Amino acid sequence: RAFSQRGVAVVAVDPAAGVGWNLFWDDCSDCNSNGIDDAQDILDGTVTDVDNDGIPDECETDCDGDGTPDPLEIYFGEATDWDGDGHPDNCQDDCDGDGYPDDWAIKIGLVQDCDASGVPDTCEADCNGNGLHDSCDIDDGTSTDFNEDGIPDECQCFADIDESGSVDVNDVLLVISQWGLIDGSADLNFDGIVNVTDLLGVLSAWGPCP
Repeated sequence: RAFSQRGVAVVAVDPAAGVGWNLFWDDCSDCNSNGIDDAQDILDGTVTDVDNDGIPDECETDCDGDGTPDPLEIYFGEATDWDGDGHPDNCQDDCDGDGYPDDWAIKIGLVQDCDASGVPDTCEADCNGNGLHDSCDIDDGTSTDFNEDGIPDECQCFADIDESGSVDVNDVLLVISQWGLIDGSADLNFDGIVNVTDLLGVLSAWGPCP
């Protein structure tokens, strides 16, 4: 039978069972419910605490459900923890599948996050495939967005006025037929009037739509 100092659990021992059980808990914790304070378990070597955080390894999280507590996987190199947050990287967001948590990859500049969304630009809208979020292309003038729909104009096919899937002579004829018309469907640059600029736009986009 053992008695504690103030602030520590009072423990009694059942000789028949050979197991300690707590009468009063106070500030103690017993995550594995074996009747012995966690700190004492660790001190006695009854349980391991590889990461020295005062919590028995068997009571810690196993985010990937493989049967091995996260701290042990990290300690023995069975899992990586690039951002040092104590959680295996394979349990964190990695939208591009590069093996690094998104937030860490952004923090060290491995990937870009121009819109500060916390998600790598390559995992968001990037219709022109330049590695930057479309909104950033538009904001910095890399891409135009005449109709202000949030999609770079080069990813759309405005010159395909008849929506046939390609820019051809029929689209030229539509520009001519609407010449001088205000806000016509052939106003490719959305300046309010169909004119030579729109005709040149059709000619420059000639062929199948991307």
